[in-house]
Amino acid sequence: MHVVIDAPLPLFKAGACRCSDWFNRSNPACAGGLSMSRADLQRLRAPQMALLAELAARYPSLTVWDPLPLLRGPDTFSAVQDGEPLFFDNVHLSGHGNRVLLPSFRQLLIGLAAGR
Repeated sequence: MHVVIDAPLPLFKAGACRCSDWFNRSNPACAGGLSMSRADLQRLRAPQMALLAELAARYPSLTVWDPLPLLRGPDTFSAVQDGEPLFFDNVHLSGHGNRVLLPSFRQLLIGLAAGR
């Protein structure tokens, strides 16, 4: 048996599906924005990433999958990619977000099944 845990994703201050359309952008619920800086996200994730690394070192059958590199820009993380929301709300992936991450997750599972 093998356990896969996904690393923490961004936590946005506004929901992408609610704030992606032009007619909703002035909604006060969208004031927090749909992006966050890479530095802020790395700072917020650091304690969880350290714990996940410790767990993975202790339990060989545990793999930490970090999809964050697939979702980021050079300096910021955005809840929207090419005009489509990656996240449904502040924390949950949208259908588009799942499609973006699927190839990487599939490759991880294929590799684990093959013993890599």
